[in-house]
Amino acid sequence: MIEIKVKPKPVDIKKTALGQHSSFDFLLQNASDLELLIQEVKISVFDADGNLAWRRAANTNGIRPGIETPGNRTLETEPQPCVFNPLHTLPADLPCEQLDHEFHLGAETGQTFKLRVAVSQEVYDTGTDLCLPIGGRPIALDGHDFCPHHRRVDLMHPFLAQYMGF
Repeated sequence: MIEIKVKPKPVDIKKTALGQHSSFDFLLQNASDLELLIQEVKISVFDADGNLAWRRAANTNGIRPGIETPGNRTLETEPQPCVFNPLHTLPADLPCEQLDHEFHLGAETGQTFKLRVAVSQEVYDTGTDLCLPIGGRPIALDGHDFCPHHRRVDLMHPFLAQYMGF
């Protein structure tokens, strides 16, 4: 009825002094005849022993922008929307063996649905120290965070499908 996929795979995590940055989003397909609205996205992080180490949620509680960070929250019966991962950065020292994401969806009829997807990550290591041929202190623009234009890309956009082969 409702399907959730994680894209792209494999899921990489980049560790920095500021945190552990996940680089994936969700594709949700609604094969029901209901228009659904994402009401909450929750992450549960487990350590190597299977113990809950951390939990956060983006939901409709409080004031904007909370739940609006994923982008398109409406799941029509077609097409398959890309939902940006609103819980992409974890604390730097958090043990992250398994990530479980839970979506709470609601319909105007009052029906509610819960979807779960487990995500395994691979730590990405560049393996090469780069030395830039510049002097002084450099400033990185559009680095590894939530907002840069190269990170917030709708994988289902027609341009990407037609010209980029997504």
